[in-house]
Amino acid sequence: MFQKFLVALAIAYARVFSRPNFERFNTALITVGLMARGYNNFRSFEESGEEYFVRRVLAPTKPKLCLDIGACAGHYAKLLLENTSAKVIAFEPLPQMREAITQTLGGYEDRIVVEEMAVGSKDGPQTMFFSHGSYAHATLLREANKFRTSMLRLQPLSM
Repeated sequence: MFQKFLVALAIAYARVFSRPNFERFNTALITVGLMARGYNNFRSFEESGEEYFVRRVLAPTKPKLCLDIGACAGHYAKLLLENTSAKVIAFEPLPQMREAITQTLGGYEDRIVVEEMAVGSKDGPQTMFFSHGSYAHATLLREANKFRTSMLRLQPLSM
C-alpha cells in the first residue's frame, strides 16, 4: 500500500515539478537531500557528523588502530588521536601534503604513521589526478593534473 502511494507521489511530483521553472527548486532539493545523507559535507567535522561519530561512537569502543585514508592535511587523523588512545595510520599519496600533515600531527609521533600512498582495490602504481586549487579532492578519476603513486589494497584483517 505504502509503495503504491510513493509511486503515485513520484508521478505527481514529476508532472508538476518537471517544468523548467522548477529547475532551481529541484537542484536545491537534491542538494539538501544529498547533504542530509552526508555527501559533500566536508566543511567541518561537526557538520558532517564525524566529530560526533569519533567522540560518541568510536572512542567508547577503545580502538587500538584507526586508518585515515586520504588524510590530506591530517585533520581527521588529529581528531582520532585527540579522542582515542589508538595508533593511527594516515594514507596520503600527494607529496605536497606531507609538510601539512607533519605540522598538523606534531606531538603525536609515537602514535601516528603516515604512508605516502593511495588505498584502493589493487596493489601497485596508479595514476592519480588532482586540481592545483584543491589538493583535498585528489581522485583516481581523470582531471587536469596527474601524478604517479603507490597503491595498497586493503585486505580483511584476522584478529
